[in-house]
Amino acid sequence: MSIFMRLLKEGVDDLALVSSPSNQEITNQLGARFGKEQIYTNIGDVLISVNPYKMLPIYGEDFIQMYLNSSIGNVQPHIYQLAEGAYRRMVVDGTSQAVIISGESGAGKTEAAKLILNYTSAVSGNSGDTTRVKEVIMSTNPLLESFGNAKTVRNNNSSRFGKYIEILFNAQGEPCGGQITIFLLEKTRVAFQAKGERNFHIFYGLLAGAPDQWKKDWGLEGGPQAFFYTNQSGSYTADHWNDNEEFQDVLKAMRTIEMTETEISACFQLLAAILHLGNVQFAGETPASVANQQNLDWTAYLLGIDASLLSHSLVHRGIQTGSARASVYSVPQNPQQSAGIRDALAKALYERLFDYIVHKVNAALGKRGGGGGGGGGGYSSPPVSPPVSPRAGPGGFGGGPGGAPGMPARPGGPGGPPPGPGMKKGPPGPGGMKKGPPPGPGMKKGPPGVPGGPPSPGGFKKGPPMAGPPPGVPSSSSSSSSYGGPAQKSIGLSGSQRSLGVLDIYGFEIFENNGFEQFCINYVNERLQQIFIDLTLRQEQKEYNDEGLPWKDIEYFDNKVVCDLIEGTNPPGIFRLLDDTCRTVHSLDGNTVDAKFMEKVRGAHATSDLLQIGATDDGRAMFAIRHYAGKVRYQVAEFSTKNYDNLYASLIMCMQESTVPFFVGLFPEDVRDDKRSPTSAGTKIRESAGHLMKKLSNSTPHYIRCIKSNDQKAALSFDSARVQHQVKYLGLLENVKVKRAGYAYRHFFRNFVEHFGPLMDQMPPTDVNGLNQFIDFITKKVPQITRDQFGIGRTKVFVKDSETLFVMEDMLEKKINPEAYKTKVEAFKESERKAKRLHGVKGKCLVM
Repeated sequence: MSIFMRLLKEGVDDLALVSSPSNQEITNQLGARFGKEQIYTNIGDVLISVNPYKMLPIYGEDFIQMYLNSSIGNVQPHIYQLAEGAYRRMVVDGTSQAVIISGESGAGKTEAAKLILNYTSAVSGNSGDTTRVKEVIMSTNPLLESFGNAKTVRNNNSSRFGKYIEILFNAQGEPCGGQITIFLLEKTRVAFQAKGERNFHIFYGLLAGAPDQWKKDWGLEGGPQAFFYTNQSGSYTADHWNDNEEFQDVLKAMRTIEMTETEISACFQLLAAILHLGNVQFAGETPASVANQQNLDWTAYLLGIDASLLSHSLVHRGIQTGSARASVYSVPQNPQQSAGIRDALAKALYERLFDYIVHKVNAALGKRGGGGGGGGGGYSSPPVSPPVSPRAGPGGFGGGPGGAPGMPARPGGPGGPPPGPGMKKGPPGPGGMKKGPPPGPGMKKGPPGVPGGPPSPGGFKKGPPMAGPPPGVPSSSSSSSSYGGPAQKSIGLSGSQRSLGVLDIYGFEIFENNGFEQFCINYVNERLQQIFIDLTLRQEQKEYNDEGLPWKDIEYFDNKVVCDLIEGTNPPGIFRLLDDTCRTVHSLDGNTVDAKFMEKVRGAHATSDLLQIGATDDGRAMFAIRHYAGKVRYQVAEFSTKNYDNLYASLIMCMQESTVPFFVGLFPEDVRDDKRSPTSAGTKIRESAGHLMKKLSNSTPHYIRCIKSNDQKAALSFDSARVQHQVKYLGLLENVKVKRAGYAYRHFFRNFVEHFGPLMDQMPPTDVNGLNQFIDFITKKVPQITRDQFGIGRTKVFVKDSETLFVMEDMLEKKINPEAYKTKVEAFKESERKAKRLHGVKGKCLVM
């Protein structure tokens, strides 16, 4: 069925068909389709997705079958259609593909990524090890969402990190491995959330869904209201997110990626320790003192660290000298500085736990798939050598009872924790633990060192607390694992293997208060916009000119100037100026360093019309950048501190004294022998972004441009002004113009003739003469295909409309394999009947 038969008075399937394209007309067309609950629209092979803030009945097995082996023009635009195109092209052409999903925060990027993975999993076979690989791939959704997503003012399930999921396929098009690469975890959320937002989902899941024994053993019975890291924003729930159910899904996912019961328990015990750490407060002058010893004791108890050592590490800053034999000196801190050290430790613990989970997913994906193992990489990866601290013993992360010295004591026994689920109590441990674990926040039990309280400082010589596994976790032998392959390790491809990647990364953000995190996030989005422009506008037009085709260039805004402002070398970009400032004035306080940083920015970019330097209404230093998505004002406060992003040596050495090998394994650095200069957060994110762009450039791209229908997250409500703003800055109008004037397909003469030549009775030569013979043949054979559908360049042939290509593909399949073609036609007719039945009802939408 031709796409032209689907044209309505309003709301075309493909915006390239709009007769008089403009930003207003594109918005009108999207609104007309949205009014019929048709949220997907094409611009050639680019998919536009408008978030309806409601789950529509257009997904699932019936729709997967509808789009299987379909082509553009035969069915309504849909994300399954794009997934089918990417998967089919990978199988047929034998080339790696990448689905690039972009848009603002709350535009629906994460859901789009899940739908791509669901479709690919459903259509790609089930032989051999394929089923296991699929299970691991699908388990990444609940696992990484819970640990990496959070409720924000704009999105109840906002990704607070970026991820690139690569699925490795064999020659039969079956998944056989993969890798996940992560970027820029927003670890500041662990310690701070704005009003109405939440910490990462997993904290609330633990507090809602953990077994009662865990809650009792780890002091979690008070719920999220009892912990500063989960109560400061006043928001404890998220719409359409069930914390208890999601927690159970996380446990299931952990078992799917073959985490042992010891590893699972240790992960959640560490989360419990972070929650208690957030409740530690400080008082007095310099050096500060801990104001609530019981919260400190809880934290030390769960981390397996002597309480006095932890206290000293929190109220003193460890400074390492740069001499040949490095030494660490302790500098006393005031209460405010101590609170900063506490938060730094909490963020580091969470970040390294997150990286460990990504490592376990990659290990499961690469187990028998011939590639894909290696560290999570990116901005949040810890040092990678040595892989496991000598203190961890031979068990590494996976150590369990009965392992090397320093392993946990028998639950319930002397020096150990209360018994885990189903375990009998042993003799009371130090401090007279006759009544179980220490009391949680707000629980009226004895103080440390008395019956009912935690062990007194120094009582950890025989092992820290380790609760038993959650109910239902099968027993399994401990598996030795080392942490972190090389950051950003490339997936391994053999000669017959190809990958399909899905990029789901944080959207562009403009808040009332924007800081270093938003600066990094928006920088990555600038780079993604740059690669979109490069591949869909600049490179396409350049190819037409290079091939000698008649072409009039279409003007567009090139955001390379914005990228250069942020990361350039001459003049030095903002990231480089920030790094230089942090290196040269490291002995000054943060506010002074921030002021020096702004002096350098002003000096290097005084004449830039993309940058504005000034102050906020309350006098705080700020600078504004004209991004492709709009002007954003950044508050300079803490830019230098967050860019430095290095944990004090004293905290690292403190954690290395833990009697829990799992926790020690998260801190493999040798701080006394490491002479390398610390890498800044800005450098890490620039390098990660560069690596990502290289990956994307080496694959055939497929684009999904996600658009927010409104800012209130209102179901089926279309704010035309808000949508038009996104249409404009995403450059959709320029994209439409290029698609209207350009070609849908291109290939070298030889490849094209070798592929379609079998349609002729005699195979033509594979040069330009043979190409002309084929064009003469096909235009006579199929009258609706005219010669102007083909453009002949210097080395390539171009096909203007994708429908022409699909007609030829159908003819080829019918001739080569008529029985398979007949089956396909019958299935297609059935899918068409479903399409008419399911798409024919107009929805009740509000279009403003």
